[in-house]
Amino acid sequence: MKRGLKILASVVVVGGSVAYLLSQSFGEQMVYSKYVDELLAHRGEYVGRTVRVEGIVEEGSLESRAGSLDYRFSITKGGKSIRVRYHGIMPDTFREGGGVVAQGRLGRSDLFVADQVMAKCPSKYEMQEKRASGQEAPHARPR
Repeated sequence: MKRGLKILASVVVVGGSVAYLLSQSFGEQMVYSKYVDELLAHRGEYVGRTVRVEGIVEEGSLESRAGSLDYRFSITKGGKSIRVRYHGIMPDTFREGGGVVAQGRLGRSDLFVADQVMAKCPSKYEMQEKRASGQEAPHARPR
């Protein structure tokens, strides 16, 4: 009987320790993903934390300095807009009017400083609708 209790206690201690270590390591790696309107509606929860923000790159908002990797643009979704600053290489499919996911940190002044930018490809259904209205995919346009 004593031996069974010792084994049970050992299993509980080891299992609890493993669960604690896993929760701590995953907690540090967890990154929230929000649309622009959701992020701004709950901005206090995300200021200074790593988060992914998703939306559409606003037409006419892209700014870059010639010869540099510094970019500024706005992302919009749900009637809300956020300004993004990014230093790095932009994906080939990044376009104004296209979907984008930026990962970084939201500052107190609502400037989102991205350390990663990912362009979203339109779904096949979106492209079917665009083709029906005479539009082409950005990558299909001749340069």
